[in-house]
Amino acid sequence: MGGDEAARVAIITGGGTGIGAATARDLAGKGWRVAINYRVSGTEAEETADACRRAGGHAAVVQGDGRLVARGAARVAGARVDDVRRARVAGRAAVARG
Repeated sequence: MGGDEAARVAIITGGGTGIGAATARDLAGKGWRVAINYRVSGTEAEETADACRRAGGHAAVVQGDGRLVARGAARVAGARVDDVRRARVAGRAAVARG
């Protein structure tokens, strides 16, 4: 990987399940460092992180409110704070039922 590619970080809210987990695995397989954020799905988030690592990527698991974890998650995933501006943030898809 070249210079910019080595610093690519994805912060994925809801990354333990569904579309978020699939996104994490896909990006990790492409060499991205992924920070998998979850609120309540800790076991699933750890399983997703393990799958990312098996695919050759770097993964960190971060619990908390997805709106507040971007900076901390990027640090945990191995990015310098200055790299946060280059990080990709992927929010999971959700369906609201009333």
